[in-house]
Formats: sequence, C-alpha cells, structure tokens
Amino acid sequence: MKKILFLVTIFLFHNSLYALSIQLDGSINRISGTKCGIATYRLGTTSSYNGQQIDLLLKVLKEDNDYRGGSCVDTQDNVLSFHLKDNDSFDNRAYMDIEVMAVEKNTTLPVVIDRFLITNFDLDRSNNLLNTNTDDVYYRHPSQLYLSNKTNIVESSGDFYGQYSSKLKGQDSGDCDDSATLTTLECRAGVSFENSSSFYARVENTNAYGELLGDSTHRLIQFSFEEKDIAPLLNEETPPLLGEFNIERTDSGNFAIGTEARNAWYTQIVGRDFDYSVLFYNKNMTKEKNINQLSLKIELINQDSNKTLYERYAYIQDATKRVDVLLPKDDLSSLPATKRAIFRVSYGVDSNNSIVQKACESDPKFCYERDTAVKKKYDYAKDNFAIRPAHFSISISDKIKLASNSGIAPRALRAAAGYEYNLTAIASQYGADSVASRGYDGRVEQLLHFVGDRVNCTDIKDYKATDAFRDGAFQSSTFTHTNVGAYLLRLSDTTWTAVDANNRVANCIVGESGISADGNSLSGCNIASIADINLSFYPYQFKVNFNVHNLPDSGHDDFLYMSPISSTDNIAMQFVGSITAETQKAQQTSNFTDGCVASSVILQVNTTITTDEGVDKGVIHTTPNELGVKEEIHLSRMVKLNNETARFDEVPTINTPVEIDKSKFVKNQQGSVDLELRYNIKKHLFLTINPVEMLFNSLDANSAPAYSLAEDKQTKEDPYVPRGTQDLNLTRNFYFTRVASDMQNYPKVNFHENREVRTPLNVDIFCNAGIQYCTDRGVRGHTDLTGLSQLSDGWYISTDHNNTTDGQVQKLDPNRVVVIVSPVNDINLTNGRYSLITNRFNSCNSSNETVMVSITPDEALLYDKNPANSGHPYYTISCRDQNRSEISGIGQTGNIIGSKANSAKELKMDW
Repeated sequence: MKKILFLVTIFLFHNSLYALSIQLDGSINRISGTKCGIATYRLGTTSSYNGQQIDLLLKVLKEDNDYRGGSCVDTQDNVLSFHLKDNDSFDNRAYMDIEVMAVEKNTTLPVVIDRFLITNFDLDRSNNLLNTNTDDVYYRHPSQLYLSNKTNIVESSGDFYGQYSSKLKGQDSGDCDDSATLTTLECRAGVSFENSSSFYARVENTNAYGELLGDSTHRLIQFSFEEKDIAPLLNEETPPLLGEFNIERTDSGNFAIGTEARNAWYTQIVGRDFDYSVLFYNKNMTKEKNINQLSLKIELINQDSNKTLYERYAYIQDATKRVDVLLPKDDLSSLPATKRAIFRVSYGVDSNNSIVQKACESDPKFCYERDTAVKKKYDYAKDNFAIRPAHFSISISDKIKLASNSGIAPRALRAAAGYEYNLTAIASQYGADSVASRGYDGRVEQLLHFVGDRVNCTDIKDYKATDAFRDGAFQSSTFTHTNVGAYLLRLSDTTWTAVDANNRVANCIVGESGISADGNSLSGCNIASIADINLSFYPYQFKVNFNVHNLPDSGHDDFLYMSPISSTDNIAMQFVGSITAETQKAQQTSNFTDGCVASSVILQVNTTITTDEGVDKGVIHTTPNELGVKEEIHLSRMVKLNNETARFDEVPTINTPVEIDKSKFVKNQQGSVDLELRYNIKKHLFLTINPVEMLFNSLDANSAPAYSLAEDKQTKEDPYVPRGTQDLNLTRNFYFTRVASDMQNYPKVNFHENREVRTPLNVDIFCNAGIQYCTDRGVRGHTDLTGLSQLSDGWYISTDHNNTTDGQVQKLDPNRVVVIVSPVNDINLTNGRYSLITNRFNSCNSSNETVMVSITPDEALLYDKNPANSGHPYYTISCRDQNRSEISGIGQTGNIIGSKANSAKELKMDW
C-alpha cells in the first residue's frame, strides 16, 4: 500500500497526471501459445519513454476460458480487450491471469517507467442478473487505485488467489455504458504502478453466461493505458470530505472493519520499535475511504498525565485509505513505560467540519499549522494500550556484585541470614538489561520462593515484599532474610498492563511475561525477572549459651579433683547449654535442621592451661617415674547431645574440638542443639600429677560448611564463616589426690597388752612443683598448714574436702580375718581426715602376725605408687602373741614400751 510521506514530499499528482501515457497502435501479434490458451502477445504502441520506443508484452499465464467466437485477446479502438465465456458443466467462472510488461521496441528488454496508468471500462453485469455475475479485475500490489466519488465499483483489499492484493468488483445492479468514447464514471476504475516495468492482473466473471450455450453472448473486460481515459476520475468536482481517522496495527487489515480484533492495540515493550497504520473511514466507521492532499499530526498520549509521548507531522499526497508508518526505524523505541497510552490524529477542518485538503509544497508541520489555524479536529484511536518494561534485571552486592540474573555474574549466592545486602533492580528496556525503563514507577512484588526440602525444613512459606520503583530503578541497602534455606528471588508486576489484561479479550497473555516477536503479536501481561536468582541463606552466627560449674556442687568452686569421667564417676567441669543458629540480629533460624540447611558445627573450649612445665605447653604430664620419664595424660570427656546417650572418650587437650554432626540439629528444635560437656583430667594410678590450672576463656562455635559471602568476605576461597562465642573467664585448678593412712606400716602391738590399732585416714592433695607454684594454684588455701604431714613427699591434707561430693572410702578390707576394722565402709572424710578407724585383733597366731588392710576409695581418690595395686592404697598392722616375760629387751625396771596410735593430727610444717 501507499506509504505516508514525511518532511520531504515528492509531488507526482496535482490536478493532472505526470506519467507515461501509452497509446496502442492497433497491432497485436501472438508470439507463442494458442488464441484462447496460454500465450504471449506483442502489442505495438506509438509511445516512447526517455527517447526509447516501446512495445507491450502480454502474457496469459493461466486461464479458464471457453470463448470460441474468435481470439480471446484483441485490440479495439486502441484498447486491449479480453473476451470471457464459460461452457463448463459445473463451474460458470471464466478468467485469465495476465502479465503486461513495457519492453524496448521489438525486444523483450524491460523498460522501467515512472508510472503505469491503467483504466478499466464498463465493469458491470448484464441486466438479466441470472445470466452473469459482475466483471471483476484483480491487481497485485498496485501503487494507487482511482474511483469516482459516485462509483458503483466496490474496492477491497486482501489476499486473493494467493497472489492479488486488490479487487475491483464491477457494478452489481446491471448494465452500464462506459467506453473510450463514452464516459460513465460509475463503472470505470483507474490503477497506477510506480517505477515499474510491468504489472499482474486477473480478469474474471464468476458466471460468464455459463447457463447459455454458444459464443454469441460473452463478457468483455477492457484495458486502456492512456492518460485521457483515467483523467475524468481525477478531474471531477471533489465533494466535502467527511469521515474519521483511526490508528491501527499494521496487520489490522486481516480483520473485519469495526471488530475488536481490528481495533485492538497490544501491550508494547519499552525500547522496542513498533509500527502503526493511519486509516480513514466514513463517519460510521463501516468502510474505508480514500484521503489525499491532507496535512495531519499524529500523537501518542499518556492518558494519565495527558502528556505527549510522541508526535509526527505528515502530509498524505496521493489518494489512499491506509498509510503504513514503517519509517523512520526506531522512532517509537524511546517511549517511556506507560500504563495507558493512546494514539490520536489531528487535522484542520472548516466551519462545516469538512476536512481541509490543500496541497503542501513545504514542511508538513508548516502545512499542518496553516490548515489548523481556524479549527482542528482530534480523532482518537479506538483502543489504548500499555507500554511495559521488558523484564527486571536484579543484582545483589556487598560492595561488589555477588549475584545477578543477567550477564556473566553468577546466578547463585550463599547469603548470611539477617545480613543486609544491597539489592539493585532495573526495569530493563528491550535488548538492554542495564538500561532502566524511563517512566516506570510500578509497585513490584518481591518474592522469595521457598524451594528447599518441604519435609525436613520447618519454615517452608514464601516471603513477599513490595518494592517501589522510580524511573525504572529500585535500590535497597537492606535486602535481608530472617531464616536460612533455599529460595528463588524473583520480581513481578501483574498490574502495570491492566488496561490490556482486563479487556474482554485480553490484549496481552494473562499470567505470562514473555516478549512477542513484534508489536503485532501478544506479549505477556506480567513484568517479571529475566531469570530467578538462586539464594541459599546460612546462619550469620551461632548463639553459644552455657552454664558452667563444678559437678557435683562441692562448695569449692575454684578446684576439682582429677578423676576419669564415666557413667558412674562424675567429678568434672560441666558445661550445660545449647548452640543456636541465628541471623545477624540474633533471631533463631528455624530451618537450620538436618536435611534442610544444617551442617556440622565445631565447638571448642578455648582454654589457657598452666602446668608445672609452663603455660600452654601442650599435653599434661605426670611427674617423672623411677626412670625419670614423664607420662602423657589425656583428658576424660563426656559429650551428650539432645539428652541422648552420653559418649565418653579421651582427648589430648581440652582445646580438642567437639564436632556436632548436622543430624543433631533435629527438626523439632528448630535450629538449636542441646549439649552437655564434662571434662576432667584422667588420673594416673601410680604416678603423681602436679596441680593444673585451666583458665576457661570462652566457648567458640563455627561451621565452615555453612559459609556465605558477607562482611567483605566475597569469595569461596575466603568466605564468611558463621561463628559464636560465649566469654567465660573462669579459672579452675585440678588437683591430684589420694587417700592415705597416717602410716603405711604401723608398729607391732602385743596381743596381750593392746589388741587395737588406730589408723586415721587423710585425703591428700599433691604438689611438689615448688612453694610459689603450689601457692599460685591455690593449694595453700585448701590444705592444712599447721602440722607435719607427708610434706617431704608433696602431700597435703585437703581441708576443704566434701565427703558427699568429692568422694569417700567405700571399704576397708583386711586380708586376714584375725582383724576386725571399724568402720569398714562408707567412711566419712569430712575436711580431709577421719581419725576414728580402729583395727582390733581377735587373735594373734604367731610372733609376727601381719595384716594388710586394703583401702577402696572412690575413683577420684585412687592412687598407689605400686603399679600392681591399680591405685588401691593400703596400710599394714601387726601383732605378737607373747606374754611380757617372753619379750626381749626388758630393762632394769622390768617394764616394756607400750605402743598406741596417735588419734590427733600430726603437726605440719608451716609454709
């Protein structure tokens, strides 16, 4: 179809035609083919073009014509004539498909001329309407069609027989007299082809006297190539022009006039050009009308602000009904995002509201302002539409970009829960992810869509927020999430295109966000992220919350006895509490559970250890054995998780980490694990250990597998690892202790003089590392300083011994029945000493009866320097079964020495 002329207008018509008028000379020669079949003809002319004489070559390309009264093609009165007749049994149609080409005289070389002019005469039907149908002519893409204002010919556009775009249907009411010598405009039509050497056409009557036999009756369709025959169509008086413009899609001609499908405007995309067509209709908008010599202004208006988004001045010179505005390219690619846009056309009208038609020989804007100086009229398009961004481009950063849904940045991010990231979102233009869509100020739904394990995670809901965009961009420095888990981040706007989505027949695809191939097809109604960002949130930190105390509560909080830990022996440093995965703002992350996000956690008791070898010298050692070699001592440890069965083990140092398997973060505890730890120094049974001081600095937790990118830790090689610390600043001394009798071997007693021996028991603390070391470790404050104990061996009575909690003597066991020990079990050692133990001989069977009494204390008090005794101390008592006269060594007095046990504390050397 004819294209609209902008800015520079080339005048080809102005009252008369400037084109080649071709006059036939009456000669016609059939070069090939048959007279009524497929054939090629040469038509002689008297015309020349640019000094070159020309002929016309006529080709009959296809036909269904039963005329036999002569040649089906001839020339009469310098007019090309086609004779059509049908004699088929079932189909009354007759037609011929033709090509007419201007060629150099007596050659087949084409001649391109500025404009072919064709006039068709007498397009009508017989008065007996039953005998014929209308004479019709079809053309392939003519540049222009010319019909009289009073024409009875119906012109239509479409796709006819797969090759023709225009149809001229003859007068349907009956016969009409029109010829080269008699002008009747009602049944005459004109056609032109610009800058062409040829044209294609079909002549047809769908009932060419098909019901009448013989050739006396047939249809005649004629072609003239002379200017004089088309001129009457252009020179008649022009009536007032009334009608209405519409702006439509360039493919709207595929739909019936007045329908929603024809008038509909589809959602357009910011940054992508689209084309439009200007159409002129009668006042009722039921039929297209020709328009020419008209200056107009085309605008696109934002209906919400009434601002002009786009304008163009144009001049339509040649008569046309439809102008496709395809150029300049990208003239509509810079429009802002708009919720309701509508085209309008304005033009000048006179006092009768008739359209002002004047030739324009200058700038179309000047002509428009000239023609609208008195009055102007606005015609709005029959549909409005939205202009939406192409999609949302998202990036998440923490000083540097960490994740993005476009470009080459990674699309996945391990994020720390509760940590505030920078979220940047752009409502992108078509083909330019980083360019914001000017004018877009939508309220966008931010969705964190949960995609983790719905069985093992406790919080499986999606999280939504609303982001307000401004001029196509949104930026937040507080993008965060309050739980851990796997999510997809997406943005969407489902309301921007409401003007199209809410139509009776939607002018966009509801529920989708895709972009169509062009502006003439449907895009999605929604604006959405170009792609989702995969986000996996991990804990920012761990809350470490423990109560720390001596077990059991002995009343002396600053020291414990060294003792192995078991299910029955529980003298220990006890830590009872929990470790909880948290956000940066100390919110519990309920999804840190096994099978969801949980990973193993390491807990370390950060401790400074002082021994007789120095500070933090590694493992603890005994005093040297008889070979001068110290032995390494491990710590006894108990670990109990979630009140499950306790696990007992040995570790070389208290700083040895505790690994908490992810399976211990059970679902019902929602990101927390309960934990009890017990520590003590494992006791050696026959080598002593000097006091050990432990300064418990803190409890430190971390989980390297739960790493994320945060706090300037921006690479997997150097990530942010969640940690937690509980400061303790608690000091405990660990003492090596024993139970011992005052003597290991008591003097013999004379059975006949004194059958009873007193054997007091002491609880002793060992320290032989020097007075200052022992004082600094607190030994001075917890032992008897007033008398003589086994000071030379480094043993001191534990005066703060708590019999109930620190241990007692379970049993005293003589190896001979000749002695009765009292008490024999559950011996109370309060304040570290029990003096009332008696050993009574009930018989003495020899002159040297010796009994060994084995001491069985609680495990914390085990020690004996003889490895064979497995830590069980003992003492011996002995007797003689002799009367006084048999005892040797009697002095002059005849008396003997009496031996009694000392029930009082022995004096102890002062420090």
